[in-house]
Amino acid sequence: MQTDRPKNILWRLIVIAIVVFIFLEFSGLVLMELDQLAHSFNLFALAEGVFGPALAIAAAALAVANRHLSLATICAISSLYIFVTPVLVFMFGFAR
Repeated sequence: MQTDRPKNILWRLIVIAIVVFIFLEFSGLVLMELDQLAHSFNLFALAEGVFGPALAIAAAALAVANRHLSLATICAISSLYIFVTPVLVFMFGFAR
């Protein structure tokens, strides 16, 4: 079974770069959402405080282990979506 090595390594690096960006950019948001989740149950806080980081960690682990890179990509993009969506909603003024 022959694999395309450079493409595979590049794909792994892209997934890991997305995960590093998520943790560097949104680490303060995660702590804030976990604190909010401790005081009252909120689905947005649950998504940003628990599901987002869990998906990012799963993506990084799968990419580093070189297993299921398509699943790692889906996890990384889903985690990025969980973190970026509330920011975009706030920026464009859709929240009331």
